[in-house]
Amino acid sequence: MTEGMASDRRGPSVLAIQHVEPETTGLIGEVLAEGGARITTVRVFEGETVPADIAPHDALIVMGGPMGVYEADRHSHLADEIELIRRAVRSDVPVLGVCLGSQLLAAALGSSVRPARKELGWFPVTLTPEGAADPLFAGLPGTFAVLHWHGDAFDPPPGSAALASSVLTPCQAFRRGPHVGLLFHMEMSEAMIRALVEQDVASGYADPATARRALDGIGSTVVEAYIGSKLERQETLALRLAKMLGIRSARKLAGRLIPGVAIAFNAIGNERRTRQLADKAIRFYGG
Repeated sequence: MTEGMASDRRGPSVLAIQHVEPETTGLIGEVLAEGGARITTVRVFEGETVPADIAPHDALIVMGGPMGVYEADRHSHLADEIELIRRAVRSDVPVLGVCLGSQLLAAALGSSVRPARKELGWFPVTLTPEGAADPLFAGLPGTFAVLHWHGDAFDPPPGSAALASSVLTPCQAFRRGPHVGLLFHMEMSEAMIRALVEQDVASGYADPATARRALDGIGSTVVEAYIGSKLERQETLALRLAKMLGIRSARKLAGRLIPGVAIAFNAIGNERRTRQLADKAIRFYGG
């Protein structure tokens, strides 16, 4: 296990499960570390063992991967992860699952995960009424584009609220108490996306044509995220997830990440928009 750097050693302790090299905690991890969290990462693809207990950690993040929840016979760590998630839930330790992580969280909460039509690329998700009212998504547009990279689906677990859907997948996000599953990706940088696509074309998970469309979408989606409203949406989600996992102040983050794209904004004469985003994030998250 590897412990990440944190600006405040007294901050919350977050355990992260990483299944493949490209799928790190990405922007979520940056937000948490900037807010003072100590992030310990278990890299199961390097043979590291999933802990039997969630203690002494204050939150659990389970990231994505190409395997299916139903493939525990080939990937023994999956059963260990489901049990760890269940222990976290019983202990009221917030759990965030992303992509495969959301499927594992759904399974741990009693839902059935099944193979479905692959959803690979940039497609919109639409918030449900519960999603629009949820603190994670409140104030965001009712429909917005995100990166999808999955081939499985699930129903909302018992006692949970479905927060978002897509054309192909009725449940794209859900919440049960402090536990949230996101089937889509909002944490990935351009470098992470390129590494993921390269890996999955090589393994046969994605075909070259799909990969080209996904990479072409970077120019129209990821680049827009750094010079338009999608920046606000992605960072807003990451900041809200950080709050859910125990980070209460993001003044440093708002001061670093948003002005950090000032060059892109200035290139289109939009320095005023940069300041507006930074001010809004500081007011909402930094107090």
